[in-house]
Amino acid sequence: MKKFLSLIVVSAAFAACGDSGEKNLFEMDFKAGEGKAATSITKTEATGYYEKAQALNGNTGKVRIKLAEKNLTVAVSCAEKDHVAQASGSASLNRQTGTVNVTSDIKATKKKDNRTCYVQIDKGVEFNYVLGDAGMTVTKGGSFVGLYTKLSDIEK
Repeated sequence: MKKFLSLIVVSAAFAACGDSGEKNLFEMDFKAGEGKAATSITKTEATGYYEKAQALNGNTGKVRIKLAEKNLTVAVSCAEKDHVAQASGSASLNRQTGTVNVTSDIKATKKKDNRTCYVQIDKGVEFNYVLGDAGMTVTKGGSFVGLYTKLSDIEK
């Protein structure tokens, strides 16, 4: 878990949510609703928004990521919607090799009531991914990081 949280810690994710210049990933709604169509999901495309449940310090949290061509945003929700650490950084996506290379540090910390929620992925980290019907399986150095469910494609 520490390995992936290093990617995300990827998950995955920012000093305070607004600091990355990105909208808080946990404030985004990907479901169909009244007067709103469901967002599209292309299972053969790596770019998009993903989510997975994550045990964090004895609590059940979630990690959401936005994987774009040249950017990775990771948000970690530490048990509560308003306790989110989110960060963005540059990353290169290589579809031929199924890898994401982090090319800048992705780090953030948010403290609330003696609890710390954080994201930390160091420059130089490489993740491998495989797309499937269930989502995107992520590994790092041959170790399983997690299975992320795709929430949406990135709108162009």
